[in-house]
Parts: sequence; structure tokens; C-alpha cells
Amino acid sequence: MAAKLHALGSVQPPGVITALAILFLIAFGIKAAIFPLFFWLPASYHTPQVEVSALFAGLLTKVGAYSLIRVFSLVFVQDTGFTHTLILILAGLTMLTGVLGAVAQYDMRRLLSFHIISQIGYLLMGLGLLTPLSLAGAVFFIFHVSVAKTALFLVSGIIHRTAGTYDLRRLGGLYRSQPGLAILFLLPALSLAGLPPLSGFFGKLTLIQAGLSARSPLIVGLALGVSLLTLFSMIKIWNEAFWKPGPADAAQAPGRAKPGLLLPTAILSALTLLIGLGAGPVMSLAQRAGTQLADPGIYILTVLGSAP
Repeated sequence: MAAKLHALGSVQPPGVITALAILFLIAFGIKAAIFPLFFWLPASYHTPQVEVSALFAGLLTKVGAYSLIRVFSLVFVQDTGFTHTLILILAGLTMLTGVLGAVAQYDMRRLLSFHIISQIGYLLMGLGLLTPLSLAGAVFFIFHVSVAKTALFLVSGIIHRTAGTYDLRRLGGLYRSQPGLAILFLLPALSLAGLPPLSGFFGKLTLIQAGLSARSPLIVGLALGVSLLTLFSMIKIWNEAFWKPGPADAAQAPGRAKPGLLLPTAILSALTLLIGLGAGPVMSLAQRAGTQLADPGIYILTVLGSAP
């Protein structure tokens, strides 16, 4: 990648590089499920076994986001006024369309699938701002959202295992029948919404600070509004599945989840709390990564032995 940056310096006209950048944005954007290339994700993530969906939710789109961060902080930095402004616009649209899609859903896994799209918008926001602080926020956010989304998909699987459905309208009473599961839902759900002291709060706070420092109030306002809608949709799951009275028919009443089924989710839910409580050391590592991403010369000097 360092050699490619050197090679691109001799490419003429410069518009060719910008065209290549857009092709990379489309290719990795499909993988990351950014606007308007996310069409495949909500139509597919709710169909496999829940453990497969949980693995996909935690990892696959983040691979695309990581690839975008790498190439657009190292290789395609010749025309940031165009490419990264475009990325910032796509970040806002990805956040907004994802969260609006989630708000409209009553199938729990489809709702969570739309939130995957929405959260990718925050990663794009960090890349589009292209400052050390924003890139640090994006790095921190990747760790946070991978853990939180995996935990929430596992919770949906436990609910399906015990209640027999993902339809929120057919659920209820889980707070009383399964208080442990209710706690395991609340921790990653509130973290996804960005409430302190959970990991999502510190990731979003860093991105908001970066946006204010870069004098980009529009994306900051949009990020805050999407957080409120995320909280609304998490409250929707809570009210429908956990808080409202359960089914009147005793035959439809949910059973109790076995402790072994709760253990992986408990570990992930505890991890999102621990990342928040230990945000200082984690953010310090993220800031080191952000500083190096914002200054490609460090990487190039290490790899090639000469400055760019």
C-alpha cells in the first residue's frame, strides 16, 4: 500500500486517481453496507441461524469499513476536498436511512440489521472528517459496535429459543420471566444508543468532539439525532418484548433460558461495560492508531525506509 501511494504520485491526469478512488469506495462500500449500497444487508441478515447472524453482525461490515479507512487515509488522499466530503455526506445518509429503517421494523433481527447500517455511518463520519481525533473515534467505535451488535443478535436468538418468535408484537413479559436476559439486553442496547458509562458513549463523544473541532455542525447534529432515534428503537424493543404483559395463553408463555445459553451474551455485555469503564486506556490506543492513520508518512517510512 505504501508503494501504491508512491506510484499514484506519477499518474496523470489527477482525475484518474479520483475515479479509482470512487471505484474503491463503491467496492468496499458494498461490503460495509453504506448508503445507497446497503440493499443486501437487511434482506439477508435475518435469514440464517442466529449464531451466524451474530458473527456477521459483529465482523463482516466492519471489514469493509476497515478497508475504507485504510485506503482513504493512506492511498487516496490526493483530493480530500472531494473524496472525503463525499464520504462525509454518505456517512450522514447511512446513519439516517439505517436508523429510520430500524424504527419501522417489528421483527427484532431485521430491526437490528438496519442498525448495523446506521452504526456504519458513524465509522464513515470519522473517516470523512479525516483528523487524528476523528480517526481515533472511528477505531474505538469499531471495537464498541462489534461487541454490542453481536450481543444484541445473541439476545434475539435467546428470545426466539425461549418464546418461539422474533416478532415484537407477539412477545412480552420477559422482564418478569427472565430478568437476567433483560439486563443482558439493556447493557448493549444502551451502549448502542450512546449512554454513559457504556462504550458507545465514549466512541460517539469522540466523534462529536472531532466534528465540532472540524467545524462540521451538520454531521454533528445528525449524529446526535440518530443517537436519539437509536435510543427510541431500543426502547421499542424493551417495551414490546420485556415490559408489556406477556401472552395471555399460558401455552405461548416464554420459557427460561438455560445458563449456558446466556454465558456468551453475558461476556459480551460485560465487555461493553468494561470498555466504557476502562475507556481511558482503550482510547489511548485508539488515539495512537488515529495519529498514525492521519499521517501516512509514519507508515511509509516504516515500510519503505524513506519519507513519501
